[in-house]
Amino acid sequence: MIHIATIPAEGLDFETFLEVPRTIHDQDSRWREHSSARTRRMLARGLNPFWRQAESALFLAWAGARPVGRIGATRRSVAGQEAAGTRDGFFGFFESIADPDVARALLTAAADWLGERGCTRLLGPCQPTPDFDGFGLLVEGFDARRLSGESFNPDYYPALFAACGLHPEKDYFSFQNNMLDNPVFEREMARLGRYRARHASARVRSFDVARFERDTAIVRDILACAYADQPLYAPLDFDTYAFHLHTLARREDMHWFLIVEIDGQPVGVNLLAPNENERLHGAAPRGIGTSEFSILPEYHHTQAAAALFHDSWARARRQGFAWASMAYQDEHHVSMHRMLEKVGSFRAKRFRLYQMPLNAATDPASTGPASALALTTRHPGTV
Repeated sequence: MIHIATIPAEGLDFETFLEVPRTIHDQDSRWREHSSARTRRMLARGLNPFWRQAESALFLAWAGARPVGRIGATRRSVAGQEAAGTRDGFFGFFESIADPDVARALLTAAADWLGERGCTRLLGPCQPTPDFDGFGLLVEGFDARRLSGESFNPDYYPALFAACGLHPEKDYFSFQNNMLDNPVFEREMARLGRYRARHASARVRSFDVARFERDTAIVRDILACAYADQPLYAPLDFDTYAFHLHTLARREDMHWFLIVEIDGQPVGVNLLAPNENERLHGAAPRGIGTSEFSILPEYHHTQAAAALFHDSWARARRQGFAWASMAYQDEHHVSMHRMLEKVGSFRAKRFRLYQMPLNAATDPASTGPASALALTTRHPGTV
């Protein structure tokens, strides 16, 4: 019998929640542990300002005295739902052994909690919503280099999701470029450099940590405008953006965040950062990755994107980085895919968001998670 426990974001059960990935995946040679500090920080109610505009619940799955899975459920505030134009509820921080009953029980717990709070669709996995990095299920590229901020999961997870009645919503690609000994990269970067020289009105500068509030506001405004027509996203307040930037990079690495200006007006950002995953495993980062690359819509047909793209990777190459990644490229952004491929990049990974209507999930006659397994619950801290 699978037991599901609702737990707080603190205490012994929360420590177990953080350790579930190690418990489940430690024998998978492709799995490389990420620091649990990132998850702890993201879920800390007193530290992450996001929780002023959202609420969540955490669940642990137990088989006797053994933890066999975990999940989180997140609901935006009413204002956040109205801004996004949806009543989506999100699940994330999902981990499970290769057992559909465990996955179904966890998804049922999240679906029921969200449905009781008025959400109409289950969407995920997200950590905790698509407004942050690390969303989507890895469905291709399990052996590719792992970048900090990107999701990783065992290759049996897509089958678990399908067995639980979840359906694909959207795919995102991660592109990588081996910048060393890459003639295509060298040729196209030289061409972009010549283009840059002919269009000098675009200026690329580093994020100024000394003027953190000013530049954080610039990043927030550009991203809010870039995602204004995307129903998965909702505007975040200034404090949450500031928190998010500190999640993406250490303060001493924030000079890698780049802003492109045209005639002195900020029109785009590239949130670039060294691969912290390599540093966590005792090596100096050889890779550098983009978590957000956005240009204001009215500047899409100017030199802004080319200037930002060229200067970002040229700086990385000069500083000795061997490879670069641009993560979470929407499957429909074909022009960006072509630009990346033109400079010698290749599609390394595919991440997938899944969805399911919550009325299906909570209908006893349905084949969704909630109807498939009778759940038993226990109090936090007991076995």
